[in-house]
Amino acid sequence: MSLYHSSQKKGCTELTRVCWECSGRSIHCGGNDRVRDTGSPTGASHSGYSGIGLMLLCVLVASYTGLTLSRSWMHVRDQYPECSRPYQSIGYTAYGRVGEVAVQICATVTLSG
Repeated sequence: MSLYHSSQKKGCTELTRVCWECSGRSIHCGGNDRVRDTGSPTGASHSGYSGIGLMLLCVLVASYTGLTLSRSWMHVRDQYPECSRPYQSIGYTAYGRVGEVAVQICATVTLSG
C-alpha cells in the first residue's frame, strides 16, 4: 500500500496538507511523511495546482471583504460625518448598540492577542 493511501485512511486530505504547509506548521499524515515548512513559498511549491487554487480563493475572498468594508465605511461616513471609529460605526449602523458592542469586543480580543 502506498504512503498516499495510508495517509488518506488517517484523515489527511490534500486540502489539509496544503493548509498546513502554507501555515508553516508540522503535520504528520501517517508513514514517514512529516511535513515542516517555514512559509508560503515553500508550501506553495509543494502544494501543486490545488495550492494555487486555494491561494487564489483566499485572495478573492480578502479582496471582496476589503471592498465591502470600504463601501460600508464610505456609506456610514456620508450619513454620519462625526463618526471616527470605522468598524464600531458600521456595527452600530447595521445592528444598533448590540452590533457596536459586539464589534468592539471582537476588535479588543483581536488586538489583545
